[in-house]
Amino acid sequence: MKRSSLRLGADRPASVEQARPANVGQARPANVGQARPANAGQARPANAGQATVEYILLLSFVVVACVGMTRAILGGLDKGVLRVGGGLEKQLKTGRAPGGIWSN
Repeated sequence: MKRSSLRLGADRPASVEQARPANVGQARPANVGQARPANAGQARPANAGQATVEYILLLSFVVVACVGMTRAILGGLDKGVLRVGGGLEKQLKTGRAPGGIWSN
């Protein structure tokens, strides 16, 4: 191993100008966005768009599962509220006060 390569920063350029590529700071050509892509006009591979299809299927499965869970939770809450309301109505109609409370 050379002695100079053991120094820290031996592989660094001596100045900023040496480190900067030659085209930095120059204007871009006008037709950069107008060029055709490299694969224009070629057939797509067989699995093109597979990730999108999988995402849509997964998203639809999650939505269906969430709707089912929401229906189950709301159905359970509805039955519970109806039971509590029915119990309160029964107590209101039959009364729970002792028999002699209204006597003089």
